[in-house]
Amino acid sequence: MAEPLSFLRFVLLCPQRSGSNALTSLLNQHDGLRLYGQLFNNGLEYRRYHRADLDLPLFRAHPETLRHFGPTPPLKMRAEHVALKFVERERSLDCYMETFWDRFGCAHEAPGTVDAVGPAQAVGFKLHDFQLSDADMASLFERHLDRIVILWRRNLLKAAVSWAVAMRTGEWTRKKTNGAKTNSAKTNGTLAASASPSAPLRLDPDELAWFIGKTQRSVAGWRRLAEASGTPWLELTYEEHVVPKQLGDLTEFLGLQPAEVEFGTRKLSRATYAHVANAEAINHALGAPETG
Repeated sequence: MAEPLSFLRFVLLCPQRSGSNALTSLLNQHDGLRLYGQLFNNGLEYRRYHRADLDLPLFRAHPETLRHFGPTPPLKMRAEHVALKFVERERSLDCYMETFWDRFGCAHEAPGTVDAVGPAQAVGFKLHDFQLSDADMASLFERHLDRIVILWRRNLLKAAVSWAVAMRTGEWTRKKTNGAKTNSAKTNGTLAASASPSAPLRLDPDELAWFIGKTQRSVAGWRRLAEASGTPWLELTYEEHVVPKQLGDLTEFLGLQPAEVEFGTRKLSRATYAHVANAEAINHALGAPETG
């Protein structure tokens, strides 16, 4: 019989543009906690960048993986998806998760650092929509987790605009180069990657509406699966918990003592929508209390 694990296992469920990078930068300042990247992200570029954190084989892909990138994904992403069909994958969720916990639950380098740290009290990873099927997610919740955390952004319209701009510019997150933070980008949009658009962008309201709808459906589905699993779960919002750094409920939920933390990543979203040429029309079409 395998020895019981000495740490609490958790997952952070988060739609795209939910503020998960900001939350990760806060949580990974706790000595007793490690939050890794998207364990089930099948993107080759994502895997290359996070290979130090996620040195694991690819898991079987969600049948709608490309839906991360809208109803009609960019050609670059469709081409990569075809190439991924020929990559060897781990098929057993049980083996995959056991490997992850065995490898990353012991003394290890903290995510994003070169400093060795001791065993963690809580170890987790991020999971986006369209990365696991409902059946795999139900099994994950019931068999491989001690806690489930759901993070979403109340201002869904702003999240949608952030997503659409990232799609167009390729700027998804701030990466590090030679120890310094820089504006790096993925070129999976229709424009070349850049730190910021050189001119205001005209966004498609239908694409934004699709993103808002799929985010709402994903969060509602996660709630249902978490409730059905019987695994304790907690729901957070970006505006109420991450921005003001009100993380006491979360650290208590994960069995940790509160700690003084500061953001380790800059915000990508701008304070206004001046970078969106048709912002007024978008707000007229989609602005409502339920979208923030």
